[in-house]
Amino acid sequence: MKRMLMIVLICTLLCPAALADTLQEQVNAPEHINDEFQSPSGKTRVYVDADVLVPDVPYLSVYGVTPRVFIMEEAAKGVEMHFADGAWIDANSGTTELVMDRQSGDRGVAGGVTVFPVTEDGVDSLHWLYAGYEQTSVAGADYYTYNIFEICNEHGGRGGDPGDEATARAVADAFVQALWPDMVYYGTDPKQSGLPNLLSGQTCYRFHYARLVDGVLVTPVFQDGAYEMLLNWEGRVFSLPLPYEKLYVDVDEDGIFGLRYEYPISEPVLETENVTLLSFSEIWQIAEQVAPMTIMYNEQYEAVVDNTLFIERVELGYMCVPKMDEPGHYQLIPVWDFFGRRILNDQLYDQYNNALLTINAMDGTVIDRQYGY
Repeated sequence: MKRMLMIVLICTLLCPAALADTLQEQVNAPEHINDEFQSPSGKTRVYVDADVLVPDVPYLSVYGVTPRVFIMEEAAKGVEMHFADGAWIDANSGTTELVMDRQSGDRGVAGGVTVFPVTEDGVDSLHWLYAGYEQTSVAGADYYTYNIFEICNEHGGRGGDPGDEATARAVADAFVQALWPDMVYYGTDPKQSGLPNLLSGQTCYRFHYARLVDGVLVTPVFQDGAYEMLLNWEGRVFSLPLPYEKLYVDVDEDGIFGLRYEYPISEPVLETENVTLLSFSEIWQIAEQVAPMTIMYNEQYEAVVDNTLFIERVELGYMCVPKMDEPGHYQLIPVWDFFGRRILNDQLYDQYNNALLTINAMDGTVIDRQYGY
């Protein structure tokens, strides 16, 4: 009995994270943090005034995923919801029969289905629904260099006031939940920075969605991921990161006038349950060292007098990364993302959800969000 009590005591002293009831307790993260870092020269500064967001779950895990293409059922459901009772025509069949046009070429195969509405004046070529892909092979694995579901109405985004945000969001939520129930509302772009064709004073909304995996979001970011490698892959790499899954919906007074869903992934499969995470204090020590280094290279230029990062949110969630030694297969792993804005002299870089720094929550590895690993 004494020995059993001693084992329990030792485990309590040495393994507090293992005994934590919540993820918040496991990583021991504050709700808010203020701090300031700088480079050795003092020319580069990082100011921190950030909320710290931790999922309300008992633990995080690692999941396996693969890319997938949009299926005809998704296109059919999208047409049914978006065009409702209005007339429409499939560009491939010339009728109301949906047909996925597939073509082969030197780089691989491609396929797509395109639908236009039909008005009294004929086919409206400025308003369409499209789902399509381009597929190639890298290291013997299928890789999609293009893979989107899109709604575009070039007449939209320039009408009247769509009303309050909650009303507009309900329209977007209904469409997303009908087609992709694993994708949930994440946030609204407060600056409407990505909305097209806005008139002065025009009110529209762009709503961002993210995949929810067992109560935890796959954190959406401004960066595309794998961008440079995707442009320059041919003949020079053995495996490619997967561009980040992204979904946004644009709403004006007439409803959805824009939607883009890029690089969908398969349903995640659990690989390692309840992984061990570094404490927030350990993550913060890494951030203190690395955050100034992300922009410190600008100090070499004499004209640079203001080289500053402002970290305004720190978020723990999942990120999709390539799976080692398995081309075409990927993993969702826990990471900390540091969001905010950047100032270089008189130039402000303030893109929505711009991840200034990303750190692997399990081992402290710094990840380059632009390249995806």
